[in-house]
Amino acid sequence: MKKEYTVNISEKHKAFLWMVPKTGSFHATFIFNHFDFISYNTAELGLREKFLTHNHSMELFPGHENYKFICTVRNPFTKLLSEFKYRLTDKSEFTPEKFRKFFSEKSDVQFDYIFVMFQKRKPDYFLRIEHLWADYIKIPFVYNSKLCQSGLLYELCNKKLNGTFIRPEEKFFYTKDMIEHVKYVAKDYLEMFGYDYPY
Repeated sequence: MKKEYTVNISEKHKAFLWMVPKTGSFHATFIFNHFDFISYNTAELGLREKFLTHNHSMELFPGHENYKFICTVRNPFTKLLSEFKYRLTDKSEFTPEKFRKFFSEKSDVQFDYIFVMFQKRKPDYFLRIEHLWADYIKIPFVYNSKLCQSGLLYELCNKKLNGTFIRPEEKFFYTKDMIEHVKYVAKDYLEMFGYDYPY
């Protein structure tokens, strides 16, 4: 039986894109819709959308070696906090105690599937939500675009930075043991993308 998956791809730029949850995926969807990316879904008889849809597909497809690999990423410490807050129906439950319970159940799962994929192939370009502008302009077709040269991309990246860091009161959500656990579990991820605990 043929495997079904979605690929975010640009034939023009010979690149494909992963948008990991809670790493600025809505922002990336908007930006890459300016660069001839589409979402190709094999489950729908090879249906090709005329645009890039917001999705979190992370598959390596046949022939991926012939394309540049772009991926959105985020500091795992803020990513876990963001994921926890997003899942809450009652925002008053955004407390250290509730987060620590969530952490004990989910922290390993948050990274395992990403690490497995990165072991198969490392990104050619990564877009850290904390350094969007600096990372976007490393991609040649983005840097040479009107969106970039006009200054609009710079403005869009700066606006996205709001709310992506741990607020001072949130650093107390992590205990020392939790910090060490993330550093152990996410060691390769932290090293690959130059991350550490924000405080």
